[in-house]
Amino acid sequence: MLERSPRRPILAIGLTLGLTVLGLSLSGGASAGAADCRVIAGPPTLYAFQVFAAGHVECTAPVNKIRITVALEMDGVEVARETRNDCLKRTVCHNGTNVPDEPGNQMWCSRAWASAQGKYLGEVVACEEQEF
Repeated sequence: MLERSPRRPILAIGLTLGLTVLGLSLSGGASAGAADCRVIAGPPTLYAFQVFAAGHVECTAPVNKIRITVALEMDGVEVARETRNDCLKRTVCHNGTNVPDEPGNQMWCSRAWASAQGKYLGEVVACEEQEF
């Protein structure tokens, strides 16, 4: 009659755990899932003799930190800029800036760029859709 060694089940369990740990370390660890984020710029708006630029970041899941900068440009020259980096554990982060409207007709544009969890999301521009 053959006797079974008590070491074989322990050896098999140890080998399985070792391969699991090796697989996780090679794949970068277990992931909780990454959020897809995008930055959006809205066209400037005129309200109460002020020109407003706005932008925001939208993510599919909450992220630990979002940083967004919005700049307002008049005729291609930056005239205002605001950075926000206090959006913590959110799916959306809004930001904006404004300046007094200038006499005459100018081309106003909003420019926004952002990062989420330290990953750069890019830069977008939106210009006025009507004269003001």
